[in-house]
Amino acid sequence: MRAAAKLAGRKDFGYQRSDVLVTAGRKVRLMKTIASCVRNKMGYSDKVRRLAELLNFDLPDYNGLTYWRTRKMVTDAVIAKREVQRMAAEHRALWLDRMAQEAATLKPGSDWEKILKQMISASKQKVTNKRLNSIFRPEWSSLDYIEVPNEVWFLASNGEELYEFDNGIFIAHQQIDERVFESYGICKVLPPDAIVVNVEATEEAIYVEKPPEHDPPKPSWRTVDNPAEMQEWLRRRNKRHLNQMHVEERPPTRVEFQKILAEHGTSEIALGILNGTIDPASLGLDEDATKFIAGLAKNIEEKGLSMPRQMSTKDFQAAMKVTHEDTSSSASGLHYTLWKTISEDDDLSAIHAVMISLPFMYGFVCNRWKKIIDCMLEKKPGVRKIHIMRIICLFEADFNTLLKWMFNKHIMPNAEKSGLSTNQWGGRNNRSAPACAMRKLLSWEYARFTKTVLTSFLADLQSNFDCILHDTYVDDSDTYATAPETNTAEEAVTNLEKNSQLWVILAMLTGQLLAFHKCMWQIIFWISVAGEYLMASDRNIPGELLLKDSRGKQHKIKRKPATEPNPGLGFLLCPNADQKYEYEKRLQQAQEIAQRVSKSTLPPRDALLGLKIGVIPKICYPWTTRFTTKQLKKLEQSSTTSSFNELDSIETLQE
Repeated sequence: MRAAAKLAGRKDFGYQRSDVLVTAGRKVRLMKTIASCVRNKMGYSDKVRRLAELLNFDLPDYNGLTYWRTRKMVTDAVIAKREVQRMAAEHRALWLDRMAQEAATLKPGSDWEKILKQMISASKQKVTNKRLNSIFRPEWSSLDYIEVPNEVWFLASNGEELYEFDNGIFIAHQQIDERVFESYGICKVLPPDAIVVNVEATEEAIYVEKPPEHDPPKPSWRTVDNPAEMQEWLRRRNKRHLNQMHVEERPPTRVEFQKILAEHGTSEIALGILNGTIDPASLGLDEDATKFIAGLAKNIEEKGLSMPRQMSTKDFQAAMKVTHEDTSSSASGLHYTLWKTISEDDDLSAIHAVMISLPFMYGFVCNRWKKIIDCMLEKKPGVRKIHIMRIICLFEADFNTLLKWMFNKHIMPNAEKSGLSTNQWGGRNNRSAPACAMRKLLSWEYARFTKTVLTSFLADLQSNFDCILHDTYVDDSDTYATAPETNTAEEAVTNLEKNSQLWVILAMLTGQLLAFHKCMWQIIFWISVAGEYLMASDRNIPGELLLKDSRGKQHKIKRKPATEPNPGLGFLLCPNADQKYEYEKRLQQAQEIAQRVSKSTLPPRDALLGLKIGVIPKICYPWTTRFTTKQLKKLEQSSTTSSFNELDSIETLQE
C-alpha cells in the first residue's frame, strides 16, 4: 500500500481518464525523452522511436535540434496537456460515448453497453457538479502567510483586562485594582480597541504603567510568509492552545480528579464509580463534583449494554463505501482512494477489518495512528491573525473510519438507550437544525401568546473541541427560565441565574470553560397599560445575570435587547418576533448568489439544476420562521429572475 501511495504521489491524479488525456501524457513523455537524448548527445533512442510510432508522430531531423528547442517542445506539450486536463470531464464523456456506440454495434444488448452508459452519465454529472461548485462554493486559497503582533502586552479600552501574547495565543488577566492585574489568565481573543502598554510582572501580580492619554499606541502586526517560520509559529501556537486546560488548572487537572482519570479512565477507581461500588463522598471532591461523579454510576439497563470491539468485513466495506474519496487524510500518504479500492475485495477487506480492530481488542497503539496533520483554517474569511485560526486534525484514514463506525453504530445507540435528555439536540439522528430552531421559535411564540415572562441564557464555550474528551462535547447551549409563581422579571432572572450556574458547573467539571465575554441573555417582560399587556422595553426591565467560574470569580453577562437576534443554528431569531434581521440576511445571500450566477455561462439544464439544488435550499432553509408575503416575493425575485438570464429556457425544461 505504501508503494502504491508513493507511486501515485509522483503522478498527476484527480483527472478523468480519456484517450485524449492519455495521448497528451504520452506526448509530454516523448518530448522529455527527446530532450534527454539531445542533452546527452546520444541520438534517438529505441524508446523515442517506439513512442513516436505509437503517437504517429514524425520525428524532426536530429541534427537540426538544439537542447533549447527541445525544452520549448517540452513546454508546449505540458501546456497542451494542462488544457486537456482542464477539460478532462468533457473529453471523458465524449470518449465513453464513442465506446458505447462501438459496444452497441459489436455486442448489442450486452452488460458492457449498460455499464458504459452509466459511466457516461456519471461523467456528465461530474462536469455539471464541477460547474455548480465553482459558483456556489466560497473561494479559498492556501495559507501562504500569517500575522503575528510585534508587542506582548495590551490593555482593553475599559481597563478591566490585560492581554498577554504567549506563543500565538492571547491570555487575559483580570483586574485586581487600578492598573494591577492577576498573574493568572485564560485564553481569550484580543479586543479590536486594545492599546499597547508596558508592564512589570511579578509572581503575585502584574503592574501596568499608565498609558498616554492622547493617541495611545495601537497593536502592530507583521507578516510571516517564510514556510519554516510559519510552521514554527503554528506549532507553538497549537501546543499552547491544546494545553490550555492544564495551563489554566481547570478541575479535571487537579489531584483528586487525576486519581479518577488515571490510566486513561480505566483505573480501579473509575471502574468502581461506573459500577457503583465506590462512594463518591470518599474521593475528597467538593460538593458539586461529588454529585456529578455519583450520577455516573450505571443503572441495571446500562450495565447490560455491550460495546463490540471488532469490525466485521461487511462493516468495513460499508464504512469505506460511504466515505467521500476526496476526503483529506493521513500523514503516511495512505489516501482514502486506496482504502476504498481495498474494500471492493472481500478477502482484503476481511484482513484489514481484523487488523484495524486489534488495537481496540488488545489495548495497544498502532504507531502509524500516533501521527496526525494539523491543518489551519481561517475562522473569519481573509483574517490571518495567528490567534484567530481554527485547527483541523487529519487522522489516518482507517483509524478515522473505525472511530466513525464505533460512534455512529454503537456509542450513540447506547447513549440513546441510556436516557439522553429530549433537549439534547446535536449529534443525534433525525434531529435537524431547522427543527431545533423551530422549538426555540415556538418557545418565544408561546410566551408572547400567553403574556408570560421568559428569559434565556445563550452559552458559548471557549475552544471547546480542543479542551475535552469529544464524547462529552457540547459547544453551544440555551437555558430558559420563567417565573411560575409571580410572573415577574426578578423571579425569572433569579431562576435563570440558578439554572445557568448549574450549566457552568457541569461545563467546568468536564474541563470546559464558558467564554463569558461571548455569552448573553435576553428577556421578554410584560406591563399592563389600559387593561392590555404590552411588551416592556429593555430599559424598563431590572436585573443582572452574574455567574461564577471555577476560581469563584464573578462575571457579569451582557444583556441583549429582545429586539435584537441571537445567532445560532444558522438563524437570526428575535424574541419579539421581528424577523427583519433574518430576512435581510437571506436577501443578501440571494443577491450574492444571483451575482455569481449572472457572471457564469451555464447551459439551461445546468442552470435549472443549480436552482433546485443550490439556490432554493439555501434561501428556503430558514422559511420555518415568519416572513411576510412581500418579503418572500422579493427573495424569490432575487433568487430566480435576476439569477438566470435564460429563464425562458428553464421554464421550457420545467414544462
